[in-house]
Amino acid sequence: MLPHLVFLSHAQNSYYQDVLLGIVEILEEEGLFHLQTWQGKHVISTAALQYLPVDAVVTTSWDWAALKGLSGNIPVIGISNAKAEAEFPRIVNDDLAVGRMAAEAMMDAGYERLVILKNLDHHHVRLRCQGVAEVAEQHNLPLQMHDLSLRRPLAGETFGDVLRESRQALARWVEDLLPGTGILAVQNDAASEFLSVFENLSRLRMPEDLGVLVMDQNPPDEHRLACIKLNGREIGRRAVRALHAQWQGAPAPAPESCVAIPPAGIRFGKTLRQGEGVLLYQKLCQHYEADLSGEFHVENVARILGLSRRSLEMKLKACNLPAPYELLTRLRLHRAEELLKGGDMSVEEIAQTCGFANARSLTERFRAHHGMTPFAYRKKARTSS
Repeated sequence: MLPHLVFLSHAQNSYYQDVLLGIVEILEEEGLFHLQTWQGKHVISTAALQYLPVDAVVTTSWDWAALKGLSGNIPVIGISNAKAEAEFPRIVNDDLAVGRMAAEAMMDAGYERLVILKNLDHHHVRLRCQGVAEVAEQHNLPLQMHDLSLRRPLAGETFGDVLRESRQALARWVEDLLPGTGILAVQNDAASEFLSVFENLSRLRMPEDLGVLVMDQNPPDEHRLACIKLNGREIGRRAVRALHAQWQGAPAPAPESCVAIPPAGIRFGKTLRQGEGVLLYQKLCQHYEADLSGEFHVENVARILGLSRRSLEMKLKACNLPAPYELLTRLRLHRAEELLKGGDMSVEEIAQTCGFANARSLTERFRAHHGMTPFAYRKKARTSS
């Protein structure tokens, strides 16, 4: 019988849904644990622990003490960035990389100065601000920080008095904003406060004059606001692997140990113009997808786009996008996945259709990416359908 894995979460936003998706994916592929459910849901609360068999735990909870009742030999992996310290190892977002990616996106889009908006002083907030500051210093971009934190009411004041004062100060700041400014909101609520004032007062336009990017995956206006795409799926997969290694007898990581996973990229919205690197990436995808079986030389592709090979690679790297050859391999593998799931083409035929030299080359690339051969992938896809 498989050991029982529990996924504890205090929230069910799109980021934690991605984490759960990563957990489910790897369990379907490799069957390492049985994922517990409570009242028909994979995501459960700490209150349900007493009713379930538990052999391993992935938790997003900030309340580390809530797990004190578990047996001391049950492995636990935390995936919350809320605190720098914990009583068990964590696999979390690389907040330093999040800050760097956000600043580089603004720079690539042509904004000439940066402003950080924040209203908390948590560990992950400081790391994101540090990442922005490093990029700004490297490229000589002017950088300011605007803190929306509310002070404590003085004697005779109400919370409403403090809130009005804060919004009046924000309004004065918004009115003085200059064109060419990139606004980096560390948290969602900081973005909400800014937008509510900006839309009523500012003469500037987005994204022509002003760019806004939220360094969280769940912006308040997801159809409009650009945001960082956090790699929740990879965090979920890595957490399961770490727990399974402990279950098989590997030494447990130190309680304070932390593995940081880089963000997956940027989701562009109406508040941030797409920089040159992103537009080049889109053109590169279109060029490759027109004939994946063709023979491509990066120098020739770059020339078609009006650039040298080095210039193309640097512009893509500045946006944390894959290099041209890596992108081509990803597109070919994705096409191979589609052909393996549907149809009866042989692996040799699929390799030729997708531009691989032969079946062996496809198998090597496929195993490196998926951890299984194309034959095993096809069998699994057909079994689960």
